[in-house]
Amino acid sequence: MADISLIKAQRFKEAEVKKHMRNLQKLQQKNRMEFDKVAKRREVELERIKKDSEVAIENETVEQSRKLTELRNKHTTQFKEESKRLNEELENLKLNHDSKVVELKKSQKSELDKIINEQKEVIDNARKNYVREKIKWQAE
Repeated sequence: MADISLIKAQRFKEAEVKKHMRNLQKLQQKNRMEFDKVAKRREVELERIKKDSEVAIENETVEQSRKLTELRNKHTTQFKEESKRLNEELENLKLNHDSKVVELKKSQKSELDKIINEQKEVIDNARKNYVREKIKWQAE
């Protein structure tokens, strides 16, 4: 009877071990399935986050390019305006300079003419005085 009890106990133990193993396998399978679900959900979420970040980066790149283009256009416009203003200022300076040169030439020419006329008068007066003195000396 002890052998029978031992065999029964051994069978009961084997049955319990099998039952326990089945329960363990079921739990492992259940946990594996749940892990796979969570992992898949997280992968989908990670992909969504990656796509969102790529879209955000692309949008920021486009915005920065737009701003850069806008700044370049503004700079180009300002550069053209400043170049035009500078050219106008240069033309005004050249005209002003030319008019001053013409004015100086006229002034110098009139001054030179005045000096020449004065010199001619001085020479004429000296000649007249010379002739008078010569006649005076010849008359004596």
